[in-house]
Amino acid sequence: MQVAELVRAHPVTVAQDATVSESADLMHLYQTRELPVTDDAGHLCGILTEADIWDFCTAHGVDCKVSEVMTRTVHCVKEQDPIFVALEVFFREGFKCLPVVDDRGVVVGTLSRCDLLVAMFDNPRFSDLLRLFSRSEEGK
Repeated sequence: MQVAELVRAHPVTVAQDATVSESADLMHLYQTRELPVTDDAGHLCGILTEADIWDFCTAHGVDCKVSEVMTRTVHCVKEQDPIFVALEVFFREGFKCLPVVDDRGVVVGTLSRCDLLVAMFDNPRFSDLLRLFSRSEEGK
């Protein structure tokens, strides 16, 4: 199974030059805790999380640009990656959601741990493979 089979297409993204206040409004409107940050061509250049906003804005206020607050080192997966690449990142890094990019680095969607749970319950073969993956991680 590949990431493309589970990706939520048409993600809500935010531009680097948007304000943190605008981004918080988007998070509230779309009930999300993270927004992929993109350049004018749609390439992933960061991620803005609820935690980023809390940490930065409690010290500096909300009158700033996303580029000042966003996390620049972003873990993402490609749409053609096997789903276990995403699982490994979720287990290793503890993330709840990952941006999904195409071969050019353009954001095409997001993948959440919840999306994986739904797939697991909908596909018995996937749940068997997940159990095997979990056991192999325990031995590391």
